Amino acid sequence: MVSQHPLVGVRRGCDRGVVDVVVQWVRTSWTVRSRSGSAASRRNGLPVAFPLPGTIAPLVHEVWMREWEDDFAPTFSTRFERPKKDTVLLRDDGDVVRVMLVPDQTPGVITRRPPGVRLHAGERLRWQITYRHKALFGPSQWWYRLDTLNLAVGSVGDVDAFLAPPTSFVDERHQLVRYDRV
Repeated sequence: MVSQHPLVGVRRGCDRGVVDVVVQWVRTSWTVRSRSGSAASRRNGLPVAFPLPGTIAPLVHEVWMREWEDDFAPTFSTRFERPKKDTVLLRDDGDVVRVMLVPDQTPGVITRRPPGVRLHAGERLRWQITYRHKALFGPSQWWYRLDTLNLAVGSVGDVDAFLAPPTSFVDERHQLVRYDRV
């Protein structure tokens, strides 16, 4: 039996600790061609949030913008389900939900990470993290990615909910290239 939880749009039942959230992933990928000059300025001007296709949780809305596919033209996908546990961890702590982004990095890499964020019903989080990847096949070219997680606890009242400034912001953007002194 599922009982109503005090958080709006959040249910607790046989899956203890399972919460309903609205998630939007905005993933921007680029190569060395967009690392500097006017191309970098254009890339840096890309949006980190888009209008949602719906407002009822659970919802996962993914937006991809890739330099090599139509010059950063956004592509969208929508799933009416909770986010996968290998992308974001959610824990019901009573009247708050603890959110922790799971980085998409090589297993075994140890890095300092910020702690999880605690959100109340109706609060929104924006979490940004950058990655540098090496091509697995073909010429050894690096490519880069900025992931922006926009997350709201429970359902949202407006499809433009993530276009406004978030309640909480976590910045894990790092310098993606190393410069050596000569």
